[in-house]
Amino acid sequence: MHEPMHEGPARILVLGGGGREHAISWKLASEAGIVEVLVAPGSAGIAAEPGVRVLAVDPLDPGAVVALARAWAVGLVIVGPEAPLSVGVADAVGAAGIAVFGPTKDAARLETSKTFCHDVARAAGVRMARARSFAGGETDAALAFVKELGKAGAGVVLKADGLAAGKGVIVTESTAQALALAPSFLVDRPADGPALVVEERLTGREASVIAICDGSGPWPCPPPVTTSAWATATRARTPVAWAPTRRCRTWTMPAWRRSWRPSTGRSSPRWPGAAPASGDSCMWVSC
Repeated sequence: MHEPMHEGPARILVLGGGGREHAISWKLASEAGIVEVLVAPGSAGIAAEPGVRVLAVDPLDPGAVVALARAWAVGLVIVGPEAPLSVGVADAVGAAGIAVFGPTKDAARLETSKTFCHDVARAAGVRMARARSFAGGETDAALAFVKELGKAGAGVVLKADGLAAGKGVIVTESTAQALALAPSFLVDRPADGPALVVEERLTGREASVIAICDGSGPWPCPPPVTTSAWATATRARTPVAWAPTRRCRTWTMPAWRRSWRPSTGRSSPRWPGAAPASGDSCMWVSC
């Protein structure tokens, strides 16, 4: 029996096993021309979806992911979680000649390192909250900056630098709370790299703009809103998000697209220390 003819990939591999990957695989399985959606490592809930098969693989092993994709004649790999991106899974899949949705290891540092994200924003002239990074052994300096923000009347946000599965941020309610919690971020952390980002707390309406980037221009999605504050207050395990939102009524996508400068793949002042992604990737921008 021949597989149906279509323009897109017949078999797609989704890496991950959380709610995001569940939603992606469920939707892809209903698309015309898709023969099968593979999810690794997946979950029991994902395995119950029609047209979806769960396979065992270590998503943090680039070679194993490439081997799995080849064994199943996968036409597209979608990398969901940040951890596989941080070890170069997207780079390995792309180098193997397989289409991949996910930023390169260098580009993923925008998500995996809050310090790097601030460095890129500063070099590009993107406004962000005031922030400083601190390594292990710099507790006194971190506390001094917390006090500085407090004296200026600003709230304080503590962020663990690096991957934290979305759980590495504490929005403190007072300077005293920030002073009490900040040292815990630096315990047993090395002195040769950032461990904590102390950031000014901003208040007001918030939304995100997510764009799919293919190296030639951004393709913006409807801006979503997350209920992070509600999730924290109710001790929910995961924030809820929805789109579109009326919070971005004045947002003009054409104007934003006109400001886009495609990546050259070379280091530049607006991308310090690493080459931008020249293939498929995502980026997150607050609005």
